[in-house]
Amino acid sequence: MIAADNLVSYGSLARYQDVQRVFKINEKTIIGAGGDFADFQSLKRSIDQKMVEDMCYQDDIDMKPKSLYNWLTRILYNRRSRINPLWLEMVVGGMQDGEPFLGHVDLRGRAYEDDVVATGFGKHFALPLVREQISNGEVLTLNQASQVLRKCMEVLYYRDCRAISKYSVAVSTAQGTIVQGPFEVNQNWALATMIKGY
Repeated sequence: MIAADNLVSYGSLARYQDVQRVFKINEKTIIGAGGDFADFQSLKRSIDQKMVEDMCYQDDIDMKPKSLYNWLTRILYNRRSRINPLWLEMVVGGMQDGEPFLGHVDLRGRAYEDDVVATGFGKHFALPLVREQISNGEVLTLNQASQVLRKCMEVLYYRDCRAISKYSVAVSTAQGTIVQGPFEVNQNWALATMIKGY
């Protein structure tokens, strides 16, 4: 599962508030992005073109999550080496050979695979919440993972002054991939009346 809020900012201006930042690439692969949205749109066009080329070959071979992840690593590292980086953090997920895959690539082309990855504030606030749930080695069900993701998005909404309450979720299972949403964060500001001194 990959989740992202639906906000694209221009500096601190919340300019576009209904933009999906998680996408279905094919029946095996999903992708999410943080950073400069124009750079992501450019890269997404290249990915879409690659998908069209794959379909034109008609050989029933689709791009797998790990292939896309490695390709993005090379693209981002190449741009960084030319001192013209794409200001992005990408998350690639999906099912490959019956196993779940999740990888992270940053603007310098550094990449890693893990059971849990995040970008931006999510590295600081969401990762500990998820790791706490899977610390005993238990594999979460789809419903449990959805609940944890919902809690993470709620915490991120409360902690990030430049976040909005709408978010989308991309899910990849053995049955296929789907993008769901927008969902709304459950808000409770009752505590705010007790905070003094700001």
